[in-house]
Amino acid sequence: MGQHLMDGETVTTVAGVVRLLQRAAALEWARSDADGPRSPRQLSALGIDVVAGDARDLLPQGCDLEGPVPPGEDPAGLLRSAEALLHTLSDGPVPSVFSRLAGRVGDLVWEVTDRADR
Repeated sequence: MGQHLMDGETVTTVAGVVRLLQRAAALEWARSDADGPRSPRQLSALGIDVVAGDARDLLPQGCDLEGPVPPGEDPAGLLRSAEALLHTLSDGPVPSVFSRLAGRVGDLVWEVTDRADR
């Protein structure tokens, strides 16, 4: 995050976002494996993993990501929750960072939802 410091509440929120994204990615990878080779879910799972890594990189080094495993079996729902949490951070010290991340998560929601509708 550069020279910007996050308060404890923001760190906790971003850690929650990371857990949501990691859970969504794990579900997508499991579904991709079940679909077999060349599953279109591989790309969305990889995209979720990348965004989860980017969110994790916003946290202070050594930050504890431990916490409850987000409930649910719907990757799109988990992504929507992560997006909503990121939008709550848009008024913080670095709103553009969280807004861009929320936009990327929103794109993933669309990708996962669109694929499920086919």
